Amino acid sequence: MNANKKRISPYVILISCAAALGGLLFGYDTAVISGAVGFLQIKFTFHNDLHQVPDDILAFPISK
Repeated sequence: MNANKKRISPYVILISCAAALGGLLFGYDTAVISGAVGFLQIKFTFHNDLHQVPDDILAFPISK
């Protein structure tokens, strides 16, 4: 019976752990950013007109 059992490759375990950790960090980051948006709007007095501009246009000058 033990001869028919297949072992899980250490590579598969490593990739699975990396994917799980990435998902956890992505979810945590999303929650932190969502919680900070209200405070940033108050601090920097963002107007509602700014939310109509696509995020890519706003992020491009910041990334350079």
